[in-house]
Amino acid sequence: MIRNIEPMTRVFSMVLAIFFGMGGLAKLLGVRVMHYPFVELGLSSWYGYLIAIMEVSFAVGVLVKSFASMSALGMTVVILGITYYHWSYFPLNAVIPDIVLLLLAIFVSYVRHDDCITVDQERFADPT
Repeated sequence: MIRNIEPMTRVFSMVLAIFFGMGGLAKLLGVRVMHYPFVELGLSSWYGYLIAIMEVSFAVGVLVKSFASMSALGMTVVILGITYYHWSYFPLNAVIPDIVLLLLAIFVSYVRHDDCITVDQERFADPT
């Protein structure tokens, strides 16, 4: 077992934040090449901006310890969509970076799940 997993989790969170932050900002700024996949899949242009807002939100959230687990979980959903696109329209080796990012997001989500903001179970427990 890894003795101190905290520094590695921070590095993985930063890598995810950089990739998602840059991709989301590029979409928000209207970089055409970033919106091309949505057009190719037959989706409307607003969908690209919605994904961009989600990506930037997840990039910020994954750096905050109490939001990191849910943000990384949200990233996995977005990465699965990216992987589907790359799998469908590109050679197989284009999926490799997606799989790496997916594994990083799953790792961060799993490690940070205890730090996640959750409902206080004792507060809503049955009084009997």
